[in-house]
Amino acid sequence: MEPTFHVGDLAVYPAHGVAQIIGIETREISSTKQTFYILKILDNGMKIMIPTKNAGAVGLRELIREDEVDVTAL
Repeated sequence: MEPTFHVGDLAVYPAHGVAQIIGIETREISSTKQTFYILKILDNGMKIMIPTKNAGAVGLRELIREDEVDVTAL
């Protein structure tokens, strides 16, 4: 099951760090409609489009709360 995000959510994109979902758009590419998460990387402002159906495959995931961090692994 792919993760589901909404506009305004924060997510971790492994290649670039923490991002905010700034939009969800449907676009036609090669005669096929696809829905994309539009991410803005917080560190550098870069914008990235990730197909919603591939979000899990690229490692897009929710942030965890501070109390969920395993400090013994640090």
